[in-house]
Amino acid sequence: MTAALTPHILLTRDFLRAGDRKTMSTLSSRGEVVRIGHGAYVRTEQWERMDPDARFRSVIRAAAYLFPGAGPFSHRSAAVLLGLPSPDPWPRRAEVIAAPDGSVRAVTGLLRHLAPMPDEIVIVEGFPVTTLARTVVDVARTARPRVGLVMADHLLARDSSPGRQDLLRELERLAGSSGLRRARQIIEFADGRAGSPGETVSRLCFWTIGAPMPQLQVPFSDTFGLIGIVDFWWPEFGLIGEFDGRVKYQRSEFLAGRSAAEAVIDEKRREDRLRALGPRVLRWGWDEATNPELMRRILLGSGLPLVAPRASSRVLPQQRGSAA
Repeated sequence: MTAALTPHILLTRDFLRAGDRKTMSTLSSRGEVVRIGHGAYVRTEQWERMDPDARFRSVIRAAAYLFPGAGPFSHRSAAVLLGLPSPDPWPRRAEVIAAPDGSVRAVTGLLRHLAPMPDEIVIVEGFPVTTLARTVVDVARTARPRVGLVMADHLLARDSSPGRQDLLRELERLAGSSGLRRARQIIEFADGRAGSPGETVSRLCFWTIGAPMPQLQVPFSDTFGLIGIVDFWWPEFGLIGEFDGRVKYQRSEFLAGRSAAEAVIDEKRREDRLRALGPRVLRWGWDEATNPELMRRILLGSGLPLVAPRASSRVLPQQRGSAA
């Protein structure tokens, strides 16, 4: 699948205006089109070649055609257009900001968020979109904590992006809106050193189950030179933690010209060199990172002491030494 594909949006209204009342129902009954919005479709062959980001961008394009002037795209819609990652599936509807005074009418097929209109918008792919800072703050205060944290971590890792103070200032502009306390917690807990969404979700899981917080992105070397940079390091327990997502064995940028089998062998050699230095190496994947009970069992089995579990909605500690 490819994110670059821009499919042609088929609108029922266009067929009706042309006096054609049969084509869309025929295509739909044959399974030749996929419904992506109220009266909006994409041909199935195109849809099947698209990745989740491209599919959601198509939903947004359809909403722009159907509801012009409904408000700037915001929240997760703005996030996908701005290139921010999400650990969870994208929503089925496009999201926009709607003024609390009710000046934007309710429409079917849009997820409308009543909030102060942004002071600034940007144009992305021809669409009005909230800025990076406003987008991350909006997601942090309305979506699941791990979604907001993944986007905040990603933002802080980008040298040219807004920093933590920019996010906090954006937060102040939304005084009186819902979810501000949670958004502040997420922004303060965010750490630009996280190397992937899986690492971010793992870190949130550590906090939720009461695990000691590890150091992030720590380099290890032996007599032959640099072994690599590990995801998590608990020096007081001699434990290295690695989030082992499947992506590193599938995507070309991680394979660097190697086959998947060669990548697995290289990873085994890397782990052997790390173990030879003395630390233990613990690995997990998405199933464990998104399941506190599974993660709790894994970390307890590795000898990490855990305190009483915490709810992820409670105050999150600010990462010490985290990048702004």
